[in-house]
Amino acid sequence: MDGPKLALAALKFTDPLLRSLRADAGQLDCADSLTPALVIWVGKRTKTFRYRRVRDGMRERITIDQYPDVSLAKAGEEERKLRAEKTLGLLSATAGSDYAECLEEFLAGKRDKNKASTVDEKERLLEKKRLLKGHFPFSEDVTKIDDGQISRALKAIKAPSERRHAFVEARTFFNWLVTARRIPYSPLSRLKRLGKGKTASAC
Repeated sequence: MDGPKLALAALKFTDPLLRSLRADAGQLDCADSLTPALVIWVGKRTKTFRYRRVRDGMRERITIDQYPDVSLAKAGEEERKLRAEKTLGLLSATAGSDYAECLEEFLAGKRDKNKASTVDEKERLLEKKRLLKGHFPFSEDVTKIDDGQISRALKAIKAPSERRHAFVEARTFFNWLVTARRIPYSPLSRLKRLGKGKTASAC
């Protein structure tokens, strides 16, 4: 079962099914046939429940949480709460997404169009965890990441060429977040463009 074949498929959600879903190439996006507003997005490393709805004529998806950290039953409860908000006219603000989840979605899109080595390098530069030596150890909601945090992360990179590459990849990623309507503007827009041997600083 791969991403392209199951993208946007309507399936009856069960725990055995959700555990079996894989997205080794691209990404998977499936809706529950019994509760169509409940969607699970499957990336290479994460599976995330989302609620989809139309608000003010615009389609939006609200992140619930990752599976199996949140069970199918709990995700169903959250879906019913969000549906009730719409029915009662009590829509809350659109929820943001955490850095790791957004990065995985961004990289999944890149895997369809780029060589594996190219995407691996993007991931290395943008994510810092046990097996990667990236430069942006963010874990919070992307709407809370500001130019100061990014500037400090860039200044911590000693090699000028590595710093420039990290800046370019971060700028591309945060511009994508704007296009995807996850953030209103890119915090990198306030940082000076890196020249050879220079560090980023606020404008």
